[in-house]
Amino acid sequence: MNEPQKSQMRVLHLEDSENDQILVAEMLRADGLPCEIVGVKTENEFESTLKKNKFDLVISDFSLPCCDPLKALEIAGKLCPQTPFIFFSGTIGEDVAVKTLKHGAMDYVLKQRPQRLTAAIRNALRMVEERARSERMEHEMRDLQEQFLRAQRLESLGALVGGIAHDLNNTLVPVIIGVEILQRENLSPDAQSMVRTMEASARRSAEMVKQMMIFARGGEAGKSVVHPDRLIKEMSKIISETFPKSIQCRSSVEKSSWSVFGVSTQLHQVLLNLCVNARDAMPKGGTLTLSTGNAELSTGETARHFLKPGNYLCITVEDTGEGIPPDLIEKIFKPFFTTKGLEKGTGLGLSTCHSIVKSHGGFIDVQSKIGAGSKFKVYLPASADKSGPAAPQKTALPAGNGERILVVDDEGSILAITRAALQNFGYEVLVADSGIEAIATFSRNSDSIKLVISDLAMPLMDGRTTIAELRKIKPGVKIIISSGTAKEIEEVLPHIKVDGVIAKPFTNENLLETVHKVLKGQKVELNV
Repeated sequence: MNEPQKSQMRVLHLEDSENDQILVAEMLRADGLPCEIVGVKTENEFESTLKKNKFDLVISDFSLPCCDPLKALEIAGKLCPQTPFIFFSGTIGEDVAVKTLKHGAMDYVLKQRPQRLTAAIRNALRMVEERARSERMEHEMRDLQEQFLRAQRLESLGALVGGIAHDLNNTLVPVIIGVEILQRENLSPDAQSMVRTMEASARRSAEMVKQMMIFARGGEAGKSVVHPDRLIKEMSKIISETFPKSIQCRSSVEKSSWSVFGVSTQLHQVLLNLCVNARDAMPKGGTLTLSTGNAELSTGETARHFLKPGNYLCITVEDTGEGIPPDLIEKIFKPFFTTKGLEKGTGLGLSTCHSIVKSHGGFIDVQSKIGAGSKFKVYLPASADKSGPAAPQKTALPAGNGERILVVDDEGSILAITRAALQNFGYEVLVADSGIEAIATFSRNSDSIKLVISDLAMPLMDGRTTIAELRKIKPGVKIIISSGTAKEIEEVLPHIKVDGVIAKPFTNENLLETVHKVLKGQKVELNV
């Protein structure tokens, strides 16, 4: 173990005899304890020196004409409680020595045995070091315990996500399809704009639920070409609608900005987390700037991140806030690190950003100055697809020809909106809100029903059992299963034969194209 005495040690010596001060200094240096000794003679001098300076050790005589030694010990206990205090005196009885130890002295040494002083000092410094190490370990243990408890809460959250996502998906189905039905109505321009906004919000919500499910399952999200202008436009809109009016949002997107290959929702989350942090750094208001640009990075610029040089898209989030202290910049991306306090932050926002960007083959560069704001630059590998965002193509949806379809779901809103969507495109629809009712309805109309669309998660009789009973009545009936959780579909597919799958929340397009293909006997991919 490295002994701390080998470095220059600062000692405060309370002693009225200059000869004894010199003697102590020579003894310490002779015994391999290089030190800087500051000598004081009075209580006032002792106290003022302690207030102005930091010392590694305090040595005091016990017989002082101008100072009460126990008072000096009390002063040291208040001003520097972690600094060892040793009495070195010529006259001290055993009872008095015990009393000094009870009051906080680390040791006492008689001047008649000066050779024992250096050993006492080494022992005192070693005890202080061990105490400090123990306190550090206790602090680290508390941090680990706190992180463990948070991790447990996150694990519990992951278990809850599946059920929540199922309910949210059921809720989103009538919203998404209802909006699509409204878009086909003869609405005013303002109403059309509002409906488009509703549709975009509903689709974004559906994507967020999908990401929740991926988180809960620990799976990998599907990637696609992402264009930065859409990300910036969406984020600018969120900021303008939800952030305090005291925060001004500016955006600048280079028309030539490269696209990236990634998960749109995850990149959206990165920007949102960075923007929320920027907002919190400007409690009195300020300017939040979002911008994009192209960057050709060299080996020197990417090597420390263990990435290849090349073309990168740079997305910058800049604020005029309080700034980040230099000693904290290296810590801000660590899980659970937060300066906001437990009531305001989890310490996961920037850690999540770092993980997402890293999974996309990129990195985040931080520039900050106290009082002058912060700049977060997100570098992502440019996609080989340099084209701009393609305009959405509106294609004619396939219509039916009076085919009768039985829709089974325990959610009344889903039954109503699915029936409306199918009827609008030429199908005849029967509905059942339970497996038992589905069997009864199917028994009465088995000859005319060409297709059954059944939910999987239903009370009393689930979808799997319902389908098995329907097949007993009519083995060749075509079946499409629907569910709000991909896991549920994956668990069922190996055990029952189905002709199609519709994952909630589905759109008119998903619904009508799947129905059309199944009725026509065309192959449908059974994936979610």
